[in-house]
Amino acid sequence: MITLQVNEYNSSTVLASKYEFASETLDILFENGAYRYLNVPVEVYAQFAAADSQGAALNQFIKGGQFETIKLDDEDEALATDEPLEGENEVEV
Repeated sequence: MITLQVNEYNSSTVLASKYEFASETLDILFENGAYRYLNVPVEVYAQFAAADSQGAALNQFIKGGQFETIKLDDEDEALATDEPLEGENEVEV
């Protein structure tokens, strides 16, 4: 079961995003900061992630006040994960 998805984009506005399915939390990393959007339905996230332009999709589907928005103080927090990404293995030392 997929619990978390991280994407990098070839976009002048949006560098990357992280979506946590259980909490419906979407973190977006921009050139100049990072934001967290709360209670974003998976259907909205899917439209954003699959769009030809993430900047346009952000304006169309996410911005506008329908989702609580938090500016993240630490840009690294936007893409941090508590679990290994696919292909990564935890190694005990």
